[in-house]
Amino acid sequence: MGVRTSTAALFNIIALRLGKPASGHDVIVDEPPDVAPAAEHPPQPKVTGSGRGTAGITQYGQWTEAVFGQAIPVPGVLFAASFAGDSVWGKKTHEALLNVELAYVEHLCRQLKGNNVPGALVEFGVFEGWWINHFYEVSKHLGLDRPIIGYDSFQGLSAPHPVHDDPFWQAGQYAASLDAVSRNVKLAERDRIKLIPGFFSDSLRTPEAAAVGQIAYARI
Repeated sequence: MGVRTSTAALFNIIALRLGKPASGHDVIVDEPPDVAPAAEHPPQPKVTGSGRGTAGITQYGQWTEAVFGQAIPVPGVLFAASFAGDSVWGKKTHEALLNVELAYVEHLCRQLKGNNVPGALVEFGVFEGWWINHFYEVSKHLGLDRPIIGYDSFQGLSAPHPVHDDPFWQAGQYAASLDAVSRNVKLAERDRIKLIPGFFSDSLRTPEAAAVGQIAYARI
């Protein structure tokens, strides 16, 4: 992966044209009634680390306003369970939340197609490529013929910042090699998929990244 982002908080952002002057900053975070972004791993009944990383949450609204032209609130509901993550019921909790997330992703992709929103489907931090595969299958099922781009260092996380990052994060954590991920996503057989290696601070500045053009869906 190339970003230090907790998988407990998932931000599915769709860029939609709102009939305003094309600024490139108009963003809608769309959530169907009673559905919130789901946790990607089994919720745990305890907090890991010092919590110093949560300081950035207070700056999230300011950041989204500066980047997208409007404040996008951090999801206000965190799912939690008293079941141990490795127990039978902990695993069932994980599966239930994952199924909600999968349904929500398909819902958003249907909106992309229905509203003719141009651009690629992109993931920042692909780990072993599971979500890249899911994007491919969902888009194929919906007839959403879009490029699918995966950005990742393929070396794991960079070294954590001594002040701003929680001690939980470690250099090299969540590493999966480019060769392994390429095999996992069947890169040689699927011409819509492209993997761009490097830490984001480097890879996003490359001609390869610039050539991606518009992004309709970004999973961060």
